[in-house]
Amino acid sequence: MIFGFIVKLYYVLNNVITALDVFLVVKMIFISMVDPQIRRFFTVGAIAQGMKPIENRANLA
Repeated sequence: MIFGFIVKLYYVLNNVITALDVFLVVKMIFISMVDPQIRRFFTVGAIAQGMKPIENRANLA
């Protein structure tokens, strides 16, 4: 019973993190259409973010 709850919680958190990733990508695409300078900055930020754990990625949203 408790194990099933933990698994369910894991899937919910996983979906939330995935949604945050999608939101960040959409935000980056939108900003990249606005300004090439910002796009360059966000590309570097995205590469740096990819090396960090998922917790940090969620905090940067």
